[in-house]
Amino acid sequence: MPEQPRVGELFAGRYRIESLLGEGGMGAVYRAHDEHVGDDVALKTLVSSFVRMGEALERFRREVRLARRITHPNVARIHDLGEHGGIHFLTMEYVRGRDLSRVLAEEGPLPPARAAGLVLPVARALSAIHAAGVVHRDVKPANVLVEEGGRIVLADFGIARGDDRNAAFQTAGLIGTPSYMAPEQVSGRGANARADLYALGLVLYELLTGELPFLTDTPLGTAVARLQQPPPDPRARVPLPDSLAELVLRCLAREPEARPSSADELAARLEAFTAGTAPRAPLEVMATAPLATASAARPDPAPPGGRALAVLPFRYRGPDEHGYLGDALTDELVDLLSTTRGLRVLASGATQRFRDERDPRTVGDELGVDVLVDGTVQAAGCRVRVTARLCDARTGTQLWSDRFEGSLEDVFTLQDRLGRRVTESLRVGLSTASHRGDAPAEAVESYLRARAKMRRRAGDTSLTAAGGVIELLDRCLEDAPDFAPAIAAHAMATLRAWFIPGNAGRDWETAARRSVERACEQGGDLAEARLAAAILSVQDGRYQDAARHLERALEIAPTYPDAHEYLGRLQCEAGRSREGIERLKLALDLDPTLAFAHQDIARVEHLHGNLDASRRAQAQLEEAMGASHPGTLGNHIRFACWEGDMEAVERISEEAARGGFGEAGRMLAVYGRIALGDGPPDETLRSFERVISGIGNPRFRSIAFQLAAEALGAVGATEQALVYLERAADAVLIDLEWLDRCPVLAPLRSDPRFARARAQVLERASGIWGV
Repeated sequence: MPEQPRVGELFAGRYRIESLLGEGGMGAVYRAHDEHVGDDVALKTLVSSFVRMGEALERFRREVRLARRITHPNVARIHDLGEHGGIHFLTMEYVRGRDLSRVLAEEGPLPPARAAGLVLPVARALSAIHAAGVVHRDVKPANVLVEEGGRIVLADFGIARGDDRNAAFQTAGLIGTPSYMAPEQVSGRGANARADLYALGLVLYELLTGELPFLTDTPLGTAVARLQQPPPDPRARVPLPDSLAELVLRCLAREPEARPSSADELAARLEAFTAGTAPRAPLEVMATAPLATASAARPDPAPPGGRALAVLPFRYRGPDEHGYLGDALTDELVDLLSTTRGLRVLASGATQRFRDERDPRTVGDELGVDVLVDGTVQAAGCRVRVTARLCDARTGTQLWSDRFEGSLEDVFTLQDRLGRRVTESLRVGLSTASHRGDAPAEAVESYLRARAKMRRRAGDTSLTAAGGVIELLDRCLEDAPDFAPAIAAHAMATLRAWFIPGNAGRDWETAARRSVERACEQGGDLAEARLAAAILSVQDGRYQDAARHLERALEIAPTYPDAHEYLGRLQCEAGRSREGIERLKLALDLDPTLAFAHQDIARVEHLHGNLDASRRAQAQLEEAMGASHPGTLGNHIRFACWEGDMEAVERISEEAARGGFGEAGRMLAVYGRIALGDGPPDETLRSFERVISGIGNPRFRSIAFQLAAEALGAVGATEQALVYLERAADAVLIDLEWLDRCPVLAPLRSDPRFARARAQVLERASGIWGV
């Protein structure tokens, strides 16, 4: 019997298995990293016992064929079908988030507007599926995913059937999850598109009431009960608006003809309900909220200070001795949110009388605010868990939520971290809403997908790939050319594409310069646009300009993690390393996905001789990016060279040479050859020059010259090392820490040329702190 993939294994020569997501009767699903395109995927395998059943294997293949017909933002995308080592598998979009069954388990029955807002994009997904001639036949909470970025995704076509021979596209057979089957599926009469509408009605019923109708002791008994009984009215279990309750009952009609005529009709009625629940225009799309919760309305851009927000007192659950935590966290949030440009935050005293009133609409009307932050603090033993929620005060809809855990021994750090992360999430979401204007929902969805990909910094190869970050942003800006957050994100993405060597397909320098110019002109009030301008200034060696832009970015958004990370990196290089490390740690507190911050911390700690701290940071880098990522390998090979561990240098050099990492990998391989004295020196340096000849980014070239200088210094080639050191200094080098502390540069420091190069770098670096 073929052995299933193991965590850590490179499966089919392409997919690095990262974790097991789940197992079922047909097989297992894993999270894997596609090393060809640099993105995460869900990899689904078919167990061997089913492979021997031709029908199951054909059903598996059908999943790919049917799903590839459908292109819709609310339908999970299928990528590939293959076989490896006797294991049949397919790969599909990996959705980071949680499914609706988990939402129900964690939140219980949902408010009507939130439940309808979650189901609406599923109805739109079914409309696209049915238009392709497909019946899904397994719509249930576990197959509806809520992405971290807010997108709702309908997944799993494993039992879907298509039939192009008639308009009803009938299917037959008892296939599906019994608890969510339509009566005609249970009786084996065949199922058409309205069976999916019945199942979605069950999902909505469950979201509203917290339980399914027709409950019996067994799932099959539950399914059979709906053949014999009329659907129970959800209003008998929870208070509901009549229009929504009647729509649920229509979906649950025993006869298909009595249900909504199509998924389009159901979506239209849900959209009318979500729009009608708000006496005022609802707060629009948050960066972490479902796109469809308020897609019918678009807010006017809010001027600075135009968004009013209040933080309700956080509720505390736990021992009395820590009862102060709720109020402490409330005050911390108020203080931090008050520093954010574009928010008008009420003082905590204004909300004290609402300790027992949690209806956002009631509180919002009385306080005159647009959004509310609510939350709970739970303490048990030495652990504490904080849950924070953002609600639209106009509709009562929950727009965002997150959880944070930590130790009561470090409660003040936990308090700071929570406040900063919530503040940053609010800033991004409100910025998206305020600048949206007339941008259509599809454009905003493309932007949010691109932004989510950009957060996964280890996947830089996905920047320029088909369907990658830049293509998504180009698509967004075609439909919404004035959408400032997307313009700023495009500037950041093209700058990164220019920095990373080997990206083909465009003149990335020209694209980056034009994109940054556009961002400054059209989105200069965004912190992201200011950071893009700072990064471009650094590439050009204009460090005073860079400092001004960074200063402005952090004035606009004091909790913007990327700006803290970039400033921390400059501090670590330009003579303020202790400040830089603290700022990098702050950036990681704000956003733990900023993996390259670990790379900088490990490097600086190693230069200062703090080897334990360096190893801890390097281990975190490896955990975040993988052991074979060029960023991880780059630190490893340099540290080995600095320590004189030439066996490690040789091993890592060989790994970089065969790893398929493009110019970055080739550069590390040549670095190892130079440091090992492998081959004639002139020939090795010619290889190095060939590698850097295709690198147009000044900052990356400066880094390349640093690598050559230290590798040559390690083998005692002082004259040649000085040549490359001078080339780095003539470029945009500001790395004083490296000049003063890199051990293999010790033989160079007595040479007058080294002193001149250092003076040149010092003058450039000092310009940053003169601002």
